[in-house]
Amino acid sequence: MKILHIFLVSLFVCSSTYAQKIYFTDAANRWRVVKDDWGTTTIIGYTFEDTIARGGKKYQLLKSNNGDSVLVRTDSSRQKVYAKVYKGSIQSAGQIFLDSNEHLLYDFTLKVGDTFAYKTFRHYVTNIDSVQIDGVWHKVFNFRDTGSHGWAPYTVIEGIGHTQGLLYPLGPMDFEGSLVLSCFYRNLVKPAMSKKINQFDNNMSCYLNIDAEKVRDDHNKVYPQPATTHANIKLPEAIKNGTLYLYNYVGQTLHIEAIQGETQIKLDAPATPGLYYYRITDNNTRRTWQGKLLFE
Repeated sequence: MKILHIFLVSLFVCSSTYAQKIYFTDAANRWRVVKDDWGTTTIIGYTFEDTIARGGKKYQLLKSNNGDSVLVRTDSSRQKVYAKVYKGSIQSAGQIFLDSNEHLLYDFTLKVGDTFAYKTFRHYVTNIDSVQIDGVWHKVFNFRDTGSHGWAPYTVIEGIGHTQGLLYPLGPMDFEGSLVLSCFYRNLVKPAMSKKINQFDNNMSCYLNIDAEKVRDDHNKVYPQPATTHANIKLPEAIKNGTLYLYNYVGQTLHIEAIQGETQIKLDAPATPGLYYYRITDNNTRRTWQGKLLFE
């Protein structure tokens, strides 16, 4: 009986350690957001880098690879998230921050029918759903615009944020779908979700964990670029046993192909023109080549 009691206590401790609620300002959180700006695709990575004091309050410095620097903090309940510009302007968000004051970014205590307001923008909660993240229930808030500011309905996941850009609750969504949350990491691991929320399920390949501008060809030659019917990838050496992966701009796997002794690979154009990413892995040496492909 004593052994059983110790086992149950150990099980409880382990469950408490590995199945915890996600809070937006947890220092180990990482986000990957895909931005599609009229055919130009970039991947924005958000990480926490420092703790900074401002006006007697402690903020987490949230930085991205596109130059944005935002200070965020939560209240004592950790259910309300506030944000303000750290320095400079928010490059990727346009009109999101109209001043240097602190503004409410997320409120995870809202109920159905409650409103969320910033400047002249006002939204209300249409319904609240839920999703299990690593076995722990989190709320899912669905919003609509109360006026005519061009907002489409949008969704916020408790602890993770907006599914179309972390900072978007504070500004107008002029171009629906221009930002897509593709990956969320906690302690460098993607937590499992019990179901998809809009387009986000955290099950995309997420191999695009580097800046889009820093994706290397690694001495590969890709031609023609842009391509219309097909593209050729010329490798610096023959791969005896390899695999080719083709991804779309949000990291979904579109095509997998075995490679055996080739030094050049021909890829037919996908049905939809646009920007794609490829990754080639040598299964024997584990070496990897990756790059971008543009089809018109």
